[in-house]
Amino acid sequence: MRNMVTRLLDQHRTINRLEDLANTDPLTGLPNRAFLNQYLQLAIPEAERNQQSMAVICIDLDGFKQVNDELGHHAGDLLLIEITQRLKSALRSGDVVARLGGDEFVMVLKTKEEHLEMLTHEISRRLLSSIDQPVLLPDNEQACVGSSLGAAWWPHHGHHINTVLQLADDALYAAKAKGKHQLVIHSF
Repeated sequence: MRNMVTRLLDQHRTINRLEDLANTDPLTGLPNRAFLNQYLQLAIPEAERNQQSMAVICIDLDGFKQVNDELGHHAGDLLLIEITQRLKSALRSGDVVARLGGDEFVMVLKTKEEHLEMLTHEISRRLLSSIDQPVLLPDNEQACVGSSLGAAWWPHHGHHINTVLQLADDALYAAKAKGKHQLVIHSF
């Protein structure tokens, strides 16, 4: 009986670990794209029930490739880990940030419709300022990156979350085209 209980507990731990691996970015510990998709599918009905809107902010690091090329991938990994901490510190309780891969992140903020624009700008200012700060690396080296941000709002810019994600991504590329280090909110 004891062996069976031990085996069941081991199986349960293994299943939990596999679920964590499937939903978590191994470098940063942030939720990954798969988790983000699942989260958003659940977040929409919850937001509707609570009469909330959501801001989806796509974040891309400006100058990350240069850090990887000049200082190496280990330095790039350390930079991503530090940026992750900065992104998390900009969040409010209930907000989510996920790493899509490379130097791309997505932040999801829930709030009342009347606070959506103000919140998007406030969080974006914090992100732009925080990410701009140099990152201290081993051997007293520093790495500096900036960020470009693109945002779209659910349901204001679309009722389907994939549409809102795509519009936020399009706004991100508009921010890069306008000279980087800024927020662009999707407009019709």
